[in-house]
Formats: sequence, structure tokens, C-alpha cells
Amino acid sequence: MELNQWEMVVRLFRTVKTIEEAAAMRCAVCAMLIKILAAFDVINDSRNPNTVVHLLIPIAPNNPQILFSHHGTQTVVQIYMSTVTNRPWNNIMPLPDVSADRLSEQSLGFIRSSLSSCLQTHLFCRQAQAQGKVPTRLIDVGIRGEREVRLVETRNIDPAPDYIALSYCWGDSTTVKTTRANIDAMKAGIELANSPQTFVDAFRLTRELNIRFLWIDAFCIIQDDLDDWDRESASMSSIYANAYLTIAVASSVSVAVGFLSRYGSNSSDIHVDEYERRVFSKRVCEDTDDDINSRILKARVIPQSGIHWKWQDDYLDRHPREPWARRGWTLQEQLLSTRLLYVSSTEMQWTCRETEVCECRSTLNRGRQFGGTPLALMDSSADVFRFWKKVIENYSLRSLTQHGDKLPAISGIADVVQRKTGSSYVAGLWADNIDLDLLWRRTSPLEEGALGNATMPSFSWASVDGEIDYYCFRNGKQPYHRISSVMSLEVRPIAHQAPLGRVAGGKLLIKGPLVPATIEALSVDGWMFVKIGSTVIELTADTLLGELLIAGPSQQAERVACRQRRRSVIPSSSMSLHPSGSVEKIDAQFANHHSVSVTARPPGSGTQCWVLRLGAFFSDSTHPYASDNELLVLGRLSSSPDYYERLGLASYRGDELAQVFDDTTVTAVTIM
Repeated sequence: MELNQWEMVVRLFRTVKTIEEAAAMRCAVCAMLIKILAAFDVINDSRNPNTVVHLLIPIAPNNPQILFSHHGTQTVVQIYMSTVTNRPWNNIMPLPDVSADRLSEQSLGFIRSSLSSCLQTHLFCRQAQAQGKVPTRLIDVGIRGEREVRLVETRNIDPAPDYIALSYCWGDSTTVKTTRANIDAMKAGIELANSPQTFVDAFRLTRELNIRFLWIDAFCIIQDDLDDWDRESASMSSIYANAYLTIAVASSVSVAVGFLSRYGSNSSDIHVDEYERRVFSKRVCEDTDDDINSRILKARVIPQSGIHWKWQDDYLDRHPREPWARRGWTLQEQLLSTRLLYVSSTEMQWTCRETEVCECRSTLNRGRQFGGTPLALMDSSADVFRFWKKVIENYSLRSLTQHGDKLPAISGIADVVQRKTGSSYVAGLWADNIDLDLLWRRTSPLEEGALGNATMPSFSWASVDGEIDYYCFRNGKQPYHRISSVMSLEVRPIAHQAPLGRVAGGKLLIKGPLVPATIEALSVDGWMFVKIGSTVIELTADTLLGELLIAGPSQQAERVACRQRRRSVIPSSSMSLHPSGSVEKIDAQFANHHSVSVTARPPGSGTQCWVLRLGAFFSDSTHPYASDNELLVLGRLSSSPDYYERLGLASYRGDELAQVFDDTTVTAVTIM
């Protein structure tokens, strides 16, 4: 038995055999548990009687739940009484079924009551909207029954109106969007019949909530005007924070799919199977066999999505199933919204800055994803920087259609972090927390095409694709002792109106113990073995690696490791074309003095690299090398081999390197 104070439940561990034995001794609750377990395939002909199930017994007003493994996946079933008879049984309370119609009185009642409670009683939520700022453009949805909506400029609306924001997945289908060519037509009127179903459903729900205006990025940002796109994307933090409500369409893979019906014929709920839709129902009686005193007991699966989602250790299990929760742009839309209505395939959930509530009423995994305190309510810079690392770990698992959106898609969160900390922002890292911010590493296996981003500085996590982890952060390793010192840090934003968005490179000048090393082996999935003196360290490479052939001090060719970059260019007089066909631009000044060639083949055994000792997490200050040493593995930048670039980060525990990283190895290097 264990107590979970966060979810307010006592967890009891029981085998199926134990429950069956208790049922045989006329325990009515145990007999019902056996029927429920059978209904959800825990008990079948091939069952193991020693299978363990977890009984989650509430210690606050709530209903019991059963946790078990179904085909290797953790499954939770909630037990409740039907509201038809509306009577408890053995302290199991009545709960409503979840309506399949989002516009039913029951569903609208859930939304309206959540809104009313927040507007009337939540001080922090009201304070978040005190600015009264509105986006440049909004959609006037009109009133119920009208067949058109229209785009409007908000500078012509006084006072500033309430508006709802829509968060959704574009998908691959062509959608209606505002361009420079059609903006006047969009202002004249947009036929509902010509709009994607997601948008039509958003118009209908906005009207039902008696709100006149709606913000949809496809309509309210001029999609082929880069200046407008940069300017509006830089305002995301205020757009979602100031929205009356944000509607998150979680289960639809594209705008072509509606969300007002849970199981409609056009539903794209491809991740929801009949098992998750299964509802157990059984009539129970107390001391009599007549129907008058009977009650209906039910049980349903709680899909672990939205506020019920929990991070899993297994890489394949930690990806949320809803398309919306896997999309990069939607993370900041989720975190920046003052009020969020999460519409999944199974239920609606409400989150705001003070509470979380859902239609099923379960407390399963609530508050687990980003902690109990919203970013907007954090005061300590240290807390804000730790929150940022949580954001990056989650964000790196998500997908982006455009590689160039890596920084713009979280620029709204970065804007809030910057206002709270006053720190300079450098391509996803923070100058005032740079020592810890550099300690990211790629954890997912390298896949074909895992190339470095040519416009991102290699010292930033934004330069790679794949899952990023801050092990030091998640494992709570403190304190950290800095050994290398960052002397200067700079980045070049592409658009002045979006300083937290896209960049055109950056530079990090750092001084610390630097020693030469060699790559001894590199697997196809990126697992790398690097030899420093007689010691071998292991790490995952940030990207696919190549070799840079340069003339050494004795004019003999040296093989140096480098990243393979996503962007290639046409050869010119200052480039070298390797027989393998790989082409990369070489700095003209360097090319005039060195023989340079770049190959896309993986580095062979003995390829040169360098290792910089960044710092260590000391568990015992008298024995520093007994703690974890953070080692940055560097190669040379293929376009300018005088500069270094990051290849990966390794942790090494032991004292074998004590004499290798001595004071004579301290030097200053520039990492691009």
C-alpha cells in the first residue's frame, strides 16, 4: 500500500487470485471488480492468476479506479454509478457519462460552468487579461444561423473585444488562408460552406458561447507576407494570454476534420480504438432482488491524454497520442493560454491558471506535465529557467513541418521567460543560465537525414532534430561546479521585429580545459566512442557526422570530425567537391591557406576531435572526479575550419581524467 498525496489516493496492490478468493467469500465489491476486470480483458482464458492490479482508493471525494497493464500499456479504469438512478453504492458515487455531442446541453454546461467559475473566482486568471490587448486581426463570426464570417482589423473596434483563440493541426490538406491577394475578399466575407470543418465547428462553438470574435492563425496572419508573419508570431504570448478562451482541437489530424462530435463518421480519432470506448454497465442491488432498490454501476477507461498524460521512461511510450499534443506550435498555445478547453476524442478538459477539471472528474496524473505552478505565476528566475528546460524536453519530442520554425514556434514562451528574468536570449539558451543551458544532449537514436541545421549555432539544442534531455535537471543533480567560463555569447536574429525567432548563426567564446581526442567508433544510430588519452567515453552524437580533411602543421592531411549539415550549396572556386558527392562551402580566407575537403561518410577510427571540460556535479568536494564530469565533444566547422562546432555532450564519472585536464590545457575557443 502507498499514499499518493498529489492525486489524493491510496494505492492497494492485489493479485487477481486474491480478489477472486475474496469474491468467493461473498465480498460484493470484489465480485464486481472481477466482472469489471473480465470486461476489460484482464481476466480471460489465458490469464495469469498472479497478475497484479492496483486499486486506487480516493481519500478525498472521488471515485475508485483500477490500474493494470493491457497489452503492455498502463491502463486505468474508473468506477462510478449511473446518474439515471443517481444513488451511491458502497461509497461509489454517481458520475455523468461523457456526452458524444459537444453542443449538447450537458457539454455546453461543462464549458459554461468552467468559464463562469474562472471569471468570477480566479484572481490570477483575471489579472492575466488585464492588459486588454487584442491581435491585429480577428474573425467576426456573427450570430447563429449566418452563413458567412469575415476578417476584421481590430484597430477599428473600440473597446477591445473578447475573443476566442483556436489551437489545432493544419495537416496536409489545403486550407483556406489569408494572403496578400485575397485579404480584401476575406474581409468582405468567408462562406462557411467553403471553410474546413475544424473552422466551421469553431465558428459554431464561439457563437454558442456568445462571443463575437475568433482568432485563427490561418485567417488572421497574412501567410505569404514574411514581415506580417514575423510580427504576429512575435505576439503569440499576448494573443493566447489575452484570449477569453483557447479551444484546443486535440484529436483531429487536419483542419478537414470536425471536433464537435466525438465519434462522427468523419472522425480522425485513429489512436482511439473500441477498447477505449468500452463502457461496463451492471445492475447492482442491496439486500433485495427488486429493481426499485437496484442501482447501475459503470466503469470506463480513462485515456491518458491531456491533463491525464504522464511522461513514460520508455522512448516509444512517451509520445502523446493526440496529433495536437505532438505538434510543435501547439505547446506554446497550451502554456500561454489563460484558459484552455482541450477537446479530445473521449472528453473535454479545462485548464486555467488556477485549476484543472475534466468531464470524467478523475484526478489521474493531474499537474504532472509541467509542475503545479504555471509559468505566469512564477517569480524566481531559477524556477523559470528550470521550467524552460521542461519545455525544451517536451518540445523536442514534437514535430514541425518547417525546420525554420524551431525557434519561432516557442518564441511566445521565450518572451514570457525574458520578461520574468531579464536575461538575454541566444537561440534557445539564456545568457544568465548559460552554464546549465549548455548541458543538453540528444537522447533519441539518429535516423537517416538527421542533419545539423545550417543556420543554428551548434551549441544550441535548436540545431538538431530529435529528443533533447537535460539529465542534470531531471535527476536533480546539484550543485554544479563550473570549470569552463563563457566569455561572450552572440546570435544574429533574421528579423528585427522577431528578435526571439529565426536566427542566422551565432557564436560562443568559452575558456576552459581543452584536450585533443579521437573518435574510435561510431554506430549507425549515432552511438559514439571517443578516446581521451587512455580513457574512452561514450555519448550520442548530436547529428550525422562527416570528416573534414585539412592540412596539418606538417602539411599532411588530417581527418577531423564535423557535423553533416542540412543545407548544401553549388560549388564555386572556394569549395571542394569530395568524390562521395558531398558539397559544403568553405570559408574563402581559410581555403586560400589550407587544403580542405569535406566528405559525408562517417568518421573512421582515429578521426580527430576535441573535448572541453565544462564542469562537474560534485557529490564530494574533496573528491571532484568521483562526480559526474560534463564533457563537450567538439569538431571543426566545415564552412570555416578555424572555428569549432559541437558534436555531442558526455558525462563521465571517475578520476582517470584528472591529469589530462590540467591547467596547461586551458584555452579559449570559439564555437559556432
